[in-house]
Amino acid sequence: MDTGDTDVARLLNELRKAQETIRELEERTRTILDSVHAGIIIIDPEPHRIIDINPEASALIGVPKDQIVGHVCHKYICPAEMGSCPITDKGQKVDKSERVLLAADGRRIPILKTVATIELNGRQHLLESFLDISGLKLLQEDLEYLATTDPLTGAYNRRHFLKLTETEIIRARRYQSPLSISMIDIDYFKKINDRYGHPVGDLVLKELVKISKSQLRPSDALGRLGGDEFAITMVECDLQRAFAVLVRLRKSIEQHRLITDDGTEVYFKISAGVTQLADENENWESVMRRADQALYLAKNGGKNRVEIAFGL
Repeated sequence: MDTGDTDVARLLNELRKAQETIRELEERTRTILDSVHAGIIIIDPEPHRIIDINPEASALIGVPKDQIVGHVCHKYICPAEMGSCPITDKGQKVDKSERVLLAADGRRIPILKTVATIELNGRQHLLESFLDISGLKLLQEDLEYLATTDPLTGAYNRRHFLKLTETEIIRARRYQSPLSISMIDIDYFKKINDRYGHPVGDLVLKELVKISKSQLRPSDALGRLGGDEFAITMVECDLQRAFAVLVRLRKSIEQHRLITDDGTEVYFKISAGVTQLADENENWESVMRRADQALYLAKNGGKNRVEIAFGL
């Protein structure tokens, strides 16, 4: 065999070894992609088309791989952000953020996404990995609910109600809009507990919140301050309108019949005091103190009534 043949044989052998190495790398890469417990998509950055996807991502989207590859990534990932990709359009090196994945069945799945550039076959591509954080989001919502809500009645707890009220007072002053606050107390609540027992008393508290929420606007805040004492913050609501709301609520509760599991009929009534934010320098404490004074007048005036405390 001459030298030329030897060189050709050597080159062919090196080519075969290189091809085997490439196949091994591809198989190893595929094994890694298929075994990672996160969705992974490889994207051609120019047209933003998906060129590869692992089983985890395919399962989360709910479409077989062969029906996903070739489509623009925004069909599934961050559908509202087409044309504003952090990497290709905004020049970021890496993007780590919470986004939305649009599944084939229409569900919008919250994901934690990371995107970085990688080089494949001499060209830049985007490697996008993501995790389904639906469970984490539900947990966050549960924790927020527990932190802000009275566990018995579903009204806001005292701390969160006062925080909301303080925020709304600042907003009302800034935009020169009316804001009214009411204090509510159940008449003879101790007698209800003594006569029917505390479980029925708890039902009365729940029923009060249920009826109140049905009559209030979504923008109004209902809070349980403690015991049978509640408060309502009514945004963009002047004193006249707030008084009308409280009168309507009082009448609805007076006419309501609560039937317990054993068939016992329980009626209850409320007294309420209402006032309006009047001075640009007053805080939530002074407004609520004035509403409490109006409630005191309602209780001393015979109960089952609404009284007004006018501003300073």
